[in-house]
Amino acid sequence: MRLLERLGRTAVCLCDAAWNVVAFNDAWTALACGVPTGHAFDGNVAWRTFGDAPSRVSRTAERAAGFQAMLAARLRSASLRYPADASVAALVDELRSTSRAFDTLGRTARTVAAHEDRAVLRHPGVGDVVLDCDLLAVPGDDLLAMVFTAGPGSADVARLGEIVGGAIRVGQTGPG
Repeated sequence: MRLLERLGRTAVCLCDAAWNVVAFNDAWTALACGVPTGHAFDGNVAWRTFGDAPSRVSRTAERAAGFQAMLAARLRSASLRYPADASVAALVDELRSTSRAFDTLGRTARTVAAHEDRAVLRHPGVGDVVLDCDLLAVPGDDLLAMVFTAGPGSADVARLGEIVGGAIRVGQTGPG
């Protein structure tokens, strides 16, 4: 929570081991990356990625493949760490039955220690913004912070600055 408080103008969300968004700041909300669907897994980054949920985020084919591989590897790891967790099992079952890509990647033993990503956000207010996303592990809590920034000195810094705000939301899921 300290991270969310201190990075008020930097878009940050916290995800649990199953990729459920569990906390986020207003800057992340302002990005409006995902369009709500009303689905039970709407606030889950893996479901939104593999389920082709409406999104304003696009990646190159290479970056999309890397992001999907990372999500599948981490979700596979979570299912092994929490074999009795019904919600993790339900998510994995849903993704296996609805996404061939997830099913294939989920059966591949792969370890992903760190991940950085770059994507284009098509924001309805300011247009396209290139964002970098870094994952930071929160030690001892099995949480990941997804931190979204624009490249220093780029035109995207100003566009991102037009979008972001300041407070924190906890206990509400948001579209991943």
